[in-house]
Order: sequence, then structure tokens, then C-alpha cells
Amino acid sequence: MRQATASQGLDLRGKRKSQFWGYILLASAFVACPCHLPVTLRLLAGTAVGSFLADNLIWVVATGTIYFVAALLAGLARIKEW
Repeated sequence: MRQATASQGLDLRGKRKSQFWGYILLASAFVACPCHLPVTLRLLAGTAVGSFLADNLIWVVATGTIYFVAALLAGLARIKEW
């Protein structure tokens, strides 16, 4: 059995930190997913943010889709370490 060295401990902490941020990216991708937009608009109805989202629906869907795909791929890459 090998003994753990200090550099291996640092690698493990870095991997855990990377996985943590991977889960954060996946959670934000879930929220930004365009299929959740009707729920988001209902929750934000009557607010300035809800009004902005409703007025700029095309841009919101396009930006949300791009962010969703990018965050999903980046989150999975950080968790699985491809």
C-alpha cells in the first residue's frame, strides 16, 4: 500500500473543488433551460424582471439555450473529468 503524499492531497482537493463547480454549472443549466421558461415567467410575473423577460422573449430563449448547452457540457466535463 502506498502512502499518500502532500501533492496527492492537493490533487484530491482540486478534484473535489472542480466537481463542486461542475454541480453548480449543472444546477444553473437546469434553471436556464428554455423548457423551464414558462414556469420562470409565472414565478416572476408582476416584477420588472418578468416584464423584461416577456418583452424580450426571443433573446431570452436564444441566450438561455446557448447558456444551457454550454453549462451542461462544462458541468459534465468537470464532474466526469473527460
